[in-house]
Amino acid sequence: MEIFSIIDIIIEAIASALSLFGNTLVICAVIKFEYLQIRSSVFVVTLAIADLIYGVIGEPCHAKTCKRLELLYQEKDT
Repeated sequence: MEIFSIIDIIIEAIASALSLFGNTLVICAVIKFEYLQIRSSVFVVTLAIADLIYGVIGEPCHAKTCKRLELLYQEKDT
């Protein structure tokens, strides 16, 4: 495994964890603090939910797909 692949996987894992933490924090803040529960916060919470779903599902799938493509191209070279 190339060093760049390892670095890419580490970056993807960190981005996914930060996305999970940050978006959960936003959603919890809007739920907990009543003064944040205004109309414009609905848009922010919706974006946080969408980003949370992408961070939990999309990022790991993207990392797996990139790894699979890398293996495919290595097989063609040999």
